[in-house]
Amino acid sequence: MTSLDVTDCHLVTDAALWAVSRHCKELRTLVASGCGQITRVGLRAMTLGCPLVQRLELSRCASLDDPALSAIAAGFPHLVSLTVSECDHITDDGLAVLASGCRDLEHVDVSGCPRLGEFGDRALLALGRFCGRLERLDMFGCAHVQDAGIIAVARGCGGLEKLRLTGCRELTGGALAALARQCPNLVDLSIAGCE
Repeated sequence: MTSLDVTDCHLVTDAALWAVSRHCKELRTLVASGCGQITRVGLRAMTLGCPLVQRLELSRCASLDDPALSAIAAGFPHLVSLTVSECDHITDDGLAVLASGCRDLEHVDVSGCPRLGEFGDRALLALGRFCGRLERLDMFGCAHVQDAGIIAVARGCGGLEKLRLTGCRELTGGALAALARQCPNLVDLSIAGCE
């Protein structure tokens, strides 16, 4: 098996991920959005048993936190796509560690993660520094994102094609100017709701 989708299977636990990690060594894609019982423990088991994973979708996993992102960064260095939207415990610290460990990322979706940018743009600075292959970034509803972070992404991720910043209220024209100058491949930009 190379792909597993257990979306909204609320009874899936870390024990289930441990079993998958023991028997599905060729797994490339795990979709477990809405599985609220999954924690860093289960993800750590996955990194040990399924090192080939390139795509993770973990939206609405209420127990995911920065140590979970650290486990992903340490165990899935060739991760290409990560979706952790609507995960309330993820902060800039966790996303920065992930960016430094997963440098092949092409798609990151952190939409609706309310704590991103809360104390600066450390996560976006790291994405711009380490993830030069990034093509798509979704940050819908991350209200604390500021110009410095978007400018860093524009500088470091010139191949960016799609950027969703709807509801990022603190952005100004400076971020837009940087994107216009440094992201010639950008074809889809959403900034509705920016003040």
